[in-house]
Amino acid sequence: MIIVAVLWRFRRESNPVIKATWLSSRNDLISTAGFAVMGLLARLSPVRWPEYLFDLLVAGICFQATWAIWRSVKADAEADSRNKAATAAAGPV
Repeated sequence: MIIVAVLWRFRRESNPVIKATWLSSRNDLISTAGFAVMGLLARLSPVRWPEYLFDLLVAGICFQATWAIWRSVKADAEADSRNKAATAAAGPV
């Protein structure tokens, strides 16, 4: 939880590496805490379907993070190509 608290201010960062760090830490906190709760519930409950639903939730969160990082990398690459094109159009200094 401390890592997530430290990284909280970077959650809207456009840098793909920082975004990946934030999302990875967030997902780790969610999955670790959730699996601990699910483990306790599994000991108390005879049914297993809550664990399976949580597994699907964690998978969805991981896919969401992957998509967010991919979009960030794509936006960063497009910004770099626009900057190179603008620099080339300006000519030598």
